[in-house]
Amino acid sequence: MIVHPAYPGGSECKALTSQLDIAPTIIGLTGLNEKARQKASVGLQGRDFSRLLKNPNQASIDTLRPSILFNFDMLSYQDVRWAGMTIDTKKYHSLTSSQQLAMLEKYPPNFSNRTSIRSYFDGRYRFSRYFAPNNFNTPKSLEELMANNDLEIYDLHNDPEEVHNLALEINKNHELIFFLNQKLNEIIATEVGVDNGLYMPIRNGKWYFGKVES
Repeated sequence: MIVHPAYPGGSECKALTSQLDIAPTIIGLTGLNEKARQKASVGLQGRDFSRLLKNPNQASIDTLRPSILFNFDMLSYQDVRWAGMTIDTKKYHSLTSSQQLAMLEKYPPNFSNRTSIRSYFDGRYRFSRYFAPNNFNTPKSLEELMANNDLEIYDLHNDPEEVHNLALEINKNHELIFFLNQKLNEIIATEVGVDNGLYMPIRNGKWYFGKVES
């Protein structure tokens, strides 16, 4: 949602955008000259969509970018039983930081629950794979994909409410599943790089609260 005094409100834009585009767009809205904007944007992967604000209704889905990536890893959603014993309790929040850490180490969540999400959307298909944070994977084959992930595919042209999961019909849609997985791998490689979960406090399937490995 964009609110800016120079542009009228109440319009929607179909163009796909990413959170990566926020910083370049803010730079684009500063009114600085092109050279200054380019200098401020060095190293940013996102794209400036400020030009679309003048006529948002005229933009097509792929005006700014052909597809978008959604990544989600949230340990507080990892295990309902664990959360009810630890972070959702008054006792946990009354403890000191060291006591909280000791509590977390004593009561680890089930890291095998498939709560991490990698999702690709191209304006028509939303492809999502759900995997366990102790099993980060970049599946190259259909067999790897099915063994390590739960899948969703929705055709928003024909199923805008996302009711019919095409991934449940593997025999019928295996080519589509494989194609969309390839596209997801490509956009992860471009925007993330190596997606191995080393930023998370987990090593070998257990809590890791020491120095993060590089």
